[in-house]
Parts: sequence; C-alpha cells; structure tokens
Amino acid sequence: MPKQQRCSTRRRRVLISAELVVLAALHSMNQMIFDDNFAESRMINANAQRSFLAVQHETIPLNRDRGPINAADVESITHVPDTATILVQLKRNRTSCAEPQLIGRLSGIHLSKVKWSYEELTHHDVIVGHYSVPAPGPYFIEIIVTMCQRLDINTDAKNACLTRQKTLLLLGFGTTTFTSLRNHKLQPLHTRYQPQGCRHPKTHMTNRCRIPTNTARFDPYQFQFYNPFNLTQELESKEATVLCYVGASHSGVLMQFSRIILKRMEIQSNNITVLQKDYRYVANLTEDAMVDVKESCDKAVIGIGQWDASRYGGDPTSFVEFRRLLREAMRVFVMPLLDARVDVYFRNMHYQPLGDLITACPPSDWRNPNTVDMYNDITSELCREFGLRFIDSTDITGIMWDRQDDWGHFKDVSGHTEALYLLHHVLSR
Repeated sequence: MPKQQRCSTRRRRVLISAELVVLAALHSMNQMIFDDNFAESRMINANAQRSFLAVQHETIPLNRDRGPINAADVESITHVPDTATILVQLKRNRTSCAEPQLIGRLSGIHLSKVKWSYEELTHHDVIVGHYSVPAPGPYFIEIIVTMCQRLDINTDAKNACLTRQKTLLLLGFGTTTFTSLRNHKLQPLHTRYQPQGCRHPKTHMTNRCRIPTNTARFDPYQFQFYNPFNLTQELESKEATVLCYVGASHSGVLMQFSRIILKRMEIQSNNITVLQKDYRYVANLTEDAMVDVKESCDKAVIGIGQWDASRYGGDPTSFVEFRRLLREAMRVFVMPLLDARVDVYFRNMHYQPLGDLITACPPSDWRNPNTVDMYNDITSELCREFGLRFIDSTDITGIMWDRQDDWGHFKDVSGHTEALYLLHHVLSR
C-alpha cells in the first residue's frame, strides 16, 4: 500500500514556463508523488527558496504553429504564482474557437490537475485555472483543448466532436527556470492518447502508435493521502456488513480491489462482504433491481453512466433523457432502499483516455471528458435535490485520468487507491 504521510495544504508558489496548453488542480485529499525526488523537495536551501518566492508572474509562450485555436485569437497565457492561477486571456473578436474547453496538468515532483473556471469568459474573455501543489519546485505544464463550445443539458452528445486529434495541443512543454533541485530525472507527463489507425495489432509497435499510447510514463508516481487513515482500526469492531457496488465492469474492478484490500488487512471474511450488482444502464435501476439490492446489501455504492455513453447501446443516452431516467431511478430504486435502511451512495463516473473511437468525428463512443463531466454534474445535482450522498473521487482518478491500460478501467494504483478511499468513506460510518 502506498506510504501515507500528512502533508501541508499551505499554498506553495510554482514557477512555470511552457510552450503547450494543459493544466490541473489538486484537491486537499491526496497527491501524486515522484518517488525519486519526494525527499529532495523538502530540502530546498534558503537562498534558492527566497529566489523562487520572489517571482510574481510569468508568461507562458504560445505554440503558434498548431492548435484548434488560431494564435491570433489568444491574447496571452499568464501564470501567477501568488494566487496559484493560470490566466488564459482570449481576444474578444475570436472566430476559430469561441468557448475553448481545457484540460490541464502540472507534472514534476508532484502531479496536479488544474481546475478551470469559465465565469469570466463571457464578460472578460478570460479562463481562470486554479491549482494546488504541496511543495515548490520545477514543474512542466500541458494544456489541451477538447472542444470549442460548452456542453449543456440540451446538447446533442451524439454529434459533439472533440477538436481534431492532431490539434488537441494548444501549447508546448517547458520547464521552470528554478532548478535548485536535482531534477534530471523529471520528465513532462504528456497526455496519453490513441492516434487513429492504431487499433490494429500490426500498427501497435510503430513509433506513431507506441509512443502516445505507452503507460510507462505513469509508473514513477504513487499516491499519498493528506489525511491518512487506518482502515484496519476503523473496521476491526465493525459488525457484519455487505457492501455492494452497483454498476457494470467499473464497479466490478472496485469490488475486486476492495476484496484484495480487506484480505491483505486480514479483515475476517464474515465481517465485511463485498459484492457487485451488475446493472449497466440507468434505465436498469428499476423496482425489481431495488428488491435484488435490498435483499442482499447493507450498503450500496452506485456507479452508472459508462454504458449510457458507450458504443454498446447504439446511440448515447441524451443528457435530458439521462436526467429523466436517473430522477425516476431515485424515486423507484433509491428511496425504497433508504426506507429499508440500506445505506446508499452515488459515485462519480470515471474518465476514459482519448481512444480512437472517442476522438473520431463523428465519434462512435461518447465517453469523452466533457460528456463524462455532464453526466457527473447531472448525478451530483440530483443527489443534492434528493438529499443523497455523492462521492467524488475525481481527485484520485482524475489526476491520471488517461492511464487505463485497456482504455477503460483503472486496474492499477489509481483503482486500488479509489477502492481504499471508498471503503474508508462508506464503511467507517
């Protein structure tokens, strides 16, 4: 299990210089650590630190050779260490990409996902990115543009294309000029994607396909919780409980990791039992399904949406229809479970890497980051409406959202850590 250590949540300043576009924000719950450099990040000498903190802001140079946004439409991209923000200033009369939707990640000693705010876009033509890192040091930055318009509840997800794959990258990579750390091993963490035409076995090992799809880039990082917890201690006096993950294959992976964790902790098998209830679509959460869960489970963690947005059911479930069906499921499936004293939670839908089916236009699989965000927004909104608990583990799975080896499932440290967090969150109550 990854080493757990309490880390300061105090905001640290970061100096960034880059030529590409992608940012990220780190929640106070966890962080990713680069093994070989973590200890060194605590040993910055006083003179170097004073020099680092003296930096007020820096301009991130645009790569004007490529991108879905015409370079003339971008005024500037600025990093402000004092407020840990990235400001993407657009021209008011831009024509090529009216509402660029961004994904960003800082990579270096730690990983951090940028959280973007579009509130100032309408009136001030600026997109504001917020990040948090536990320690200063050299960081790379990448920002990608996924779409040129915001999705809303009435958007036709079926025909919503990502920006052309070859032009997803708006800026280029660079490093900070603050180099007091021994950082020769640090490498920028490029977003992983599958180029078109790389699905066939004959093309897998060509450089064109092998380099952008390789997962080894994620290996140097491990999770570390800000607020560590002792799950064994939490569960040692727990009465017999059956925990059910309700959903399809992603719920199955969480079930498997949960069983592994409990077995390694030597929790008696008759104390905590973990099951999966395989209901794939939101429309499957019916009264009959409720009876099945009620008869088997003391606690239920519902994860839904993957099949609704996938290629397996034909067309994707529209946002309007997904909201209608989920509201009905809460009425006939969830509320009766609560009445029967079953503890019910919803969890967020996982991101998928940028596989060839997702980035094709028109796509034949609609589980792109923007659609996933819409499904999650609908789910969390309805949870608030019905007074239900929504567990958002995006700060675990979202930091390395593109790492799934099979282009779908977190069968790695991200999935293990998410299962650990869910067990803590659900079973400690």
